[in-house]
Amino acid sequence: LLGAGRRRVENALHVRRRGVLVSFIAERETGAARQRLLRLLDDVEAGADGGDIVEFNILHAVKAAFIYNFLKFVEWPAGRVEETNSPLVIGVVGETPITGALEDMVRSRTITGRTFVVKAVETPEDARAAHLLFFCASEDKRLDELLPALAGSGVLTVGESAAFAKQGGMLNFVPQEDQLRFE
Repeated sequence: LLGAGRRRVENALHVRRRGVLVSFIAERETGAARQRLLRLLDDVEAGADGGDIVEFNILHAVKAAFIYNFLKFVEWPAGRVEETNSPLVIGVVGETPITGALEDMVRSRTITGRTFVVKAVETPEDARAAHLLFFCASEDKRLDELLPALAGSGVLTVGESAAFAKQGGMLNFVPQEDQLRFE
């Protein structure tokens, strides 16, 4: 998995940019998201204009890959996933480029036969309808509104800020030394 440090994986892509090491497992050799990421990495290595934008996009693609892989290992509470053919809903709180990265990551992929839907989340009802809910750091002001509304709902919450972790978020992305990790 990405930067998890648990085991060495041969079929992985490693990138070091401005002191941050990001790694991800290339699950599909010809996957569109992987090809797009490789083109971005080529731009970075060539010193193309917009290097900061490319770096930003790479980090969102890496977070999207983490989220996809998190979903592979979730055992949902009884009754949380209704029909066997219903899509898994990834909710995103806030306007963030990770939405596009998530859409690219899950396009044409399934987990146990289920497809994915990526949706913007505005209300507590929207949040409870998701299976996984991502909070971008710019939306910390909404944590008090949305996290308590999810109590007992079986929604997996993922964030990227210290406030998210302090208020009870489940998985939080943190840059640590030269890697992107989660806590």
